[in-house]
Amino acid sequence: FLFLLISGLYLWLPRVWHPMAFRLHAWFNPKVDNAKARDYNWHHVFGFWTAIPLIVIVYTATVFYYGWSNDLLYRAFGDEPPSGGGGGPPAARAEAKPVAEQLPLDVLLSNAETQADDWERITLALPDATAEQVRFTIDRGTGGQPQHRHTLVLNAATGTLSAWEPFQSQTAGRQARLWVRFLHTGEAFGLLGQTIAGFVSATTILMVWTGFALAWRRLISPLFRRR
Repeated sequence: FLFLLISGLYLWLPRVWHPMAFRLHAWFNPKVDNAKARDYNWHHVFGFWTAIPLIVIVYTATVFYYGWSNDLLYRAFGDEPPSGGGGGPPAARAEAKPVAEQLPLDVLLSNAETQADDWERITLALPDATAEQVRFTIDRGTGGQPQHRHTLVLNAATGTLSAWEPFQSQTAGRQARLWVRFLHTGEAFGLLGQTIAGFVSATTILMVWTGFALAWRRLISPLFRRR
């Protein structure tokens, strides 16, 4: 898809290298007088203004769905990609160590609130019955800003602090992976980023429609015309 997107950018370039030609491809032409010219103009205008956001959205999506892209991201920042394999034989994983009785979740949540000030949202990863620790995600931002998301680990039996892992303590590769998650949706830049991501998604549909309309008029419609 990235190859097709870059190819589309190449095809977008006007045949004549002149400022006026670029302006007609990059902005709405008020002199269009028919549907074909309008679709042609809109297709180029929206293709130009959404190209860079689309490249970001498409690449970040490949990190989610393709292991090679995820590994490439970690290696680009000098980190080893996390291994996805299981740990140990099945018999070893099936054995559960006896642990002390866990505190109620509301008590653990209250302890988490006192450990982290200025929080906007606290997310709890529900532990199983044998978990020795409970992990909380402390969000001090708008909900989609990775630099404001930190991890708090409490002892499940005593409620005391086991670990505090702020975003800045993560490796460069892990930080980049967290950024990718929220760059894809635009949340990393707050309301402005989400607005741009939503606009790009809407204009992509419009580009498909105008491209289909142009192809229909040029390739399909002549087949139905009478000689």
